[in-house]
Amino acid sequence: MKPLILRSKAIRQLVHLIIDGPAGYRGLMALDTFFHHLGYPIKFIQAESRIKYSTRVLMQVQQDGQLSRLLLELVQSSSSEQVQRQVQAAISEILFPYGFTLGRDTETAAFRVAPTAVAVPPPTPQELSVPSFQRLPLSEEEVALLEDRWNEAVALHHAGALRMTLLALSLILEHVLLASVHLFSEQARSSRLAPHFSLPFRDWKLDALLDVAADKGWIRLKKDDLPHRVRYYREYLSAAKELREAPLLNVNLVNQTWQQVKRAIEDFQVASR
Repeated sequence: MKPLILRSKAIRQLVHLIIDGPAGYRGLMALDTFFHHLGYPIKFIQAESRIKYSTRVLMQVQQDGQLSRLLLELVQSSSSEQVQRQVQAAISEILFPYGFTLGRDTETAAFRVAPTAVAVPPPTPQELSVPSFQRLPLSEEEVALLEDRWNEAVALHHAGALRMTLLALSLILEHVLLASVHLFSEQARSSRLAPHFSLPFRDWKLDALLDVAADKGWIRLKKDDLPHRVRYYREYLSAAKELREAPLLNVNLVNQTWQQVKRAIEDFQVASR
């Protein structure tokens, strides 16, 4: 099996999981004890934060090829079976882009890091077929870009990368909404749900764009019809958000989101005529 090597973003996610994850807050002394038990009695530097200290140790653990062992210890350090499951799910979410998961061995019932086996139901053609971006107020370059982005989202869906699929759909929807707001700029400004008038359109967030579009009758979809992760997708670039919301991801939610995003785009095709 290939060695588990994580990039800096995943290391940051693991740090947040260790110091403030489902198992609770770990202070510097508790972190020192945890790492010492693993055979890493690396002392923290005076006035060093928990994040910097944990990152320094994790980089050394990874360099020594002991990252898998640390992950197993992290799960088993919780006495509650419920917390163990939460930590296991959070670790698997972090490892997924690298082709690994943390699960239980069916024979021994012990936790182990293993290559990911994705079992995702085949999406329907209606959900995944590329929308008619050509009938929207977009340039040829934008149409080509969004078609490519849509196909990339389909590939992510097939791979079982549910979080990245939702973020990709959010970005596509935001681009379409921004283009349409520019087309109906005067109407957008007159919406009772428009952000502050001095704010440029390009600075409106997706939740504001959805509110304005629904208020003006351009789409039937309302903000609350979409998952929180879609409406506030920019927030999910932070490690803490990803860890807290990871257990909410499931195939049904993503399949429903495909239909909702496509529905919003089709609504705009009618409004743009």
